[in-house]
Amino acid sequence: MAVLCTNCSGKLIFNPASQKLECAACGSSFTPEDVRDFNADMHSRFYDTRVYSCVHCGAEIITSDTEVSTFCVYCGNPAIVFSRISKEYRPDGIIPFSVTKEEAVRNIKIRFMKNPFIPKEIKAKAIPENLRGIYIPYWVANVELTEADFLSGTVRNHKRDEKRYYERAGVCRFKNVPVDGSKILNDNVSMRLEPFFLEESKEFDEDYLNGFYSNTSDTSYTDLRESAANRCHKLFSDASKLTVAAKDVTLEDSMYWADVQDDPIYMMMPVWFFTFRHEDKPYTILINGQSGKVVGSCRNNALVNQTDQGYSRYRVRSCDDCADTVVLCDLF
Repeated sequence: MAVLCTNCSGKLIFNPASQKLECAACGSSFTPEDVRDFNADMHSRFYDTRVYSCVHCGAEIITSDTEVSTFCVYCGNPAIVFSRISKEYRPDGIIPFSVTKEEAVRNIKIRFMKNPFIPKEIKAKAIPENLRGIYIPYWVANVELTEADFLSGTVRNHKRDEKRYYERAGVCRFKNVPVDGSKILNDNVSMRLEPFFLEESKEFDEDYLNGFYSNTSDTSYTDLRESAANRCHKLFSDASKLTVAAKDVTLEDSMYWADVQDDPIYMMMPVWFFTFRHEDKPYTILINGQSGKVVGSCRNNALVNQTDQGYSRYRVRSCDDCADTVVLCDLF
């Protein structure tokens, strides 16, 4: 719910540039710690939220009273309606936005908008008013991986190539493995937003949400363990390939088991969404709200399908009404 200024009762909005809650009415500013006493019990396991739903794609987003939802940040449709007031599980920590809207727009323009093939109507939409900041739920886990890999590679034996086989096995412990906790955002896309620097995280305070949207985790423990296992497996197998003194090293088979150690930490990570529609198709560009890293690409119709040139589609949401919602990510 909205936090009010103690001087004039105006609504306070979190400013990434100053890292303070600011009142547009009287100009007062406060740190989130300054206004803690005016909030509900900070040690409660739950906090109050306002949930909006998109009637097209079914996505749900959470807003404070300071932000009015006018369109769906996932599919770009304007048909988004208030759903309910809900109590949501309180995260353990949060990385506040440090990249402003203006800085995010500048990064988008540097990354894409000088491309002469991008239509003018898309360039015209790259303005701060069309960006929405969302806190994406993540789980941060410590993982112990046990893995055995069976690999092959080609070596030169006199005047001919010879295929040989190799085995690698070991136990590896990974610390602070981030796992996207929202099913609506493709894991491959969320991984490309990284890194997030956890040393800059704060204890969760809903005052940081003022002026932004947020999402809640809908990932089960089984999903979390599977995502963490797959991620650690890829890191291990990639490292295994580097130890083989051969060409064209291939992972032929692999057996692995991942154990999530301790209790995973529930975090909120900052992401700017630039969602636009072109020829009635929605596209989304994401910007890391901590580092300013831009993920996604926009191309005109002649280039959209050039996956053989290194571009791949990642589906943000799959449903009857917005099955074409994609984020186009360059793989270079």
